Amino acid sequence: MTRTVVISGGGTGIGLATAEEFAADGDQVVLLGRREGVPAEAADGIPVATYFPADLRDPKAVRRAADFISERHKVVDVLIHSAGGRGT
Repeated sequence: MTRTVVISGGGTGIGLATAEEFAADGDQVVLLGRREGVPAEAADGIPVATYFPADLRDPKAVRRAADFISERHKVVDVLIHSAGGRGT
């Protein structure tokens, strides 16, 4: 069964490695990241991935990300919060 996996901080580091593992298992992956180019570049390397740029500190950005995900996927099966703050 294909799952929908949403990963914040999915463009780099542990988040990206996690996305690659889920994708290798055949799951659909949605990458969230606060810098537009980072999740976009990561998604280019994962055929089953989509991305949405969102700064999860901003409630409006969270709502936009949720709308993006709900328009494309019936349900979120796995949610991984891997975003780390550097204060920037």
